[in-house]
Amino acid sequence: MENRSVKRAFAPTFVGLGLALFTTTLWAQQPDNDKPYLGKVKGAVESNMGFYHADEGQPDLSRFGTNTFLNVGYEYKSLSAGLQYEIFEPPMRGFDADLKGNALTQYFVQYSGKKLQVRLGSFYEQYGSGLAFRAYEERTLGANNSLRGINVKYTPTEWLSLKAMAGQPRRYITYADALMWGGDASLSLLKLINKESQSDLSLGASWVSRYNTKEVTEANGFPIPLEEQDPRLVNLYSLRSDFTSGDFGIGLEYTKKGASQSYFPGTGGYLIQDGDALLLTVDYTPGDFGISGQFRRVERMDFREDNKRKESYVVMNYIPALTKQHKYALPALYPHATNIGGEIGGEIDLYYNWHADWLGRYPLKATLNLAHYSSLGLNAIDKAPFLGNGGAPLYTEGSLELSKKFSRKVEATVGAYYQIDAHTGTAMKSFSQVADVLWRISRKVSLRGELQHMMTEQADKKWIYGLFELGFAPYLSVYGSDMYSYGADTPENYYTIGTAFSYHGLRLSANYGRSRAGIQCVGGICRFVPEYQGFTTTLTYAF
Repeated sequence: MENRSVKRAFAPTFVGLGLALFTTTLWAQQPDNDKPYLGKVKGAVESNMGFYHADEGQPDLSRFGTNTFLNVGYEYKSLSAGLQYEIFEPPMRGFDADLKGNALTQYFVQYSGKKLQVRLGSFYEQYGSGLAFRAYEERTLGANNSLRGINVKYTPTEWLSLKAMAGQPRRYITYADALMWGGDASLSLLKLINKESQSDLSLGASWVSRYNTKEVTEANGFPIPLEEQDPRLVNLYSLRSDFTSGDFGIGLEYTKKGASQSYFPGTGGYLIQDGDALLLTVDYTPGDFGISGQFRRVERMDFREDNKRKESYVVMNYIPALTKQHKYALPALYPHATNIGGEIGGEIDLYYNWHADWLGRYPLKATLNLAHYSSLGLNAIDKAPFLGNGGAPLYTEGSLELSKKFSRKVEATVGAYYQIDAHTGTAMKSFSQVADVLWRISRKVSLRGELQHMMTEQADKKWIYGLFELGFAPYLSVYGSDMYSYGADTPENYYTIGTAFSYHGLRLSANYGRSRAGIQCVGGICRFVPEYQGFTTTLTYAF
């Protein structure tokens, strides 16, 4: 049974790769001077596979998983079209089991003119910062909430942009029992008055509606009271304004969501209530110094693809955790995940490039990040005042990173990270230190090493982590890492060894190791990944 599953996953991958190579060869053989322009075919194959050790706790769990994507597109002057076929037979460990299967998931035709763009079929889109609506794909998270319908963009002048869309949102590899439609307008006031203005003041507005095509009147075999059933229609409205002048920028966005169901872990049930979100951003980057700040208040902004009652669901807006996006393993162990039910807080980043004679030719780069978020209160039934009512801290973080290039061959980064994770109601402190050194041995050979350490009040208590990466540009790299919870009551060791090869549009990577269970975040959006041990490969080919 396992072998048949592996064969089903391998077959479409190599068929797609063969088709890509054949198409590339065919197009390359056409003389440019002897034949008229017939357009351009492009595409890609991406196949991720995992071969896992047996899980003693879940003996029936598949020991094989694949997330495979086949893309083919065609462009001819102002017209384009494309297809995407996806295979999850079954999904890799850590991805939602509802992804299981294979299907032609994306297909579109598009006209792109100077002022007008019309797309029929599958499309991605975002209004404003995404508080009201964002349809996007993030394969590392198993996220794809594209719509199947029509999307229109019209830019009649440099100072006005209009958008309109309607369609059916995607749920995993099928489609939701809902329809969505909406529009967005953006007006540049200063460009309207003076096209040559170096400053800009823009105003924007969005409206999005979702209509549930099916009623959900029971859950888990029990009827849902009428007052707790999700309304068939929910509307979201958003207003925003942005001002930029030289090195300074400030933006403000407010979104209001009509009454719809939201899941509250504290009560274990669903509430039908309206919600809202406020986002303020400020940036000032005059030169070697820069400052960036974000403040956000969110309350009951749970906006789902339809009215199915599931804790795990597809979201149709974008409210990421506004904290530091860590590139190092240990500081990323205990991240903040946005409390959609209600939170208030923000972050600030300071950047400074320090030039001094004693520092030599290259400056010392310093980055300071501070972030704090609190809940709006313990009462999940009543709406909270703006600043909350009896809210408790959720997450606090402070970090400092220093980077220095000592010569053309050697550069290093050191960092310190202090975090307080209180999502469970108990504050757990963590303190991490990082050292990262890169040595360019020659024009094509480089060696990079990391050493990290953490002390934490979490159950793991103390961690140490090491990594090496040897690169042979531009084709090959090999790497290995080890993470050890030496302070835990039962120490655990998590390791990885792997290699990656790339040549033109082809990239192959493979690694073997043991992965820790935990939260993985990409762009502030997070998912839980279970522990596993095994061999994983990735093949990508673009043409």
